[in-house]
Amino acid sequence: MDLVALNQSLYNVCQRLSKSADALMRMADDVAQTDMDYNIALASKIDELEKSGGKATLIEKLAKGDPIVAQYGFKRLLADTKYDASKRALMALESEKSGIQTLLKTMQEV
Repeated sequence: MDLVALNQSLYNVCQRLSKSADALMRMADDVAQTDMDYNIALASKIDELEKSGGKATLIEKLAKGDPIVAQYGFKRLLADTKYDASKRALMALESEKSGIQTLLKTMQEV
């Protein structure tokens, strides 16, 4: 591989890193929003169950089993999983960039 191709590869990886970082920030917002939505739905259901005289030891489990609360929990877990996967992909791009930089340095020294 020649220096021009390596520089182009480095440029491409840097572009992908920039876009990935922006997407990761949006995903972080989504994680926070879905967590807040879940907590609000859970608290509301717990309050509803407490007011209806439910057993204190079962209220949280019953609230989490409510279809609406469970859907919010699913969305929260999905957002968190996507965020973690995106962080790992970003780290892989960083490794690729580092490898290209090492190749460039080696080729420039020769």
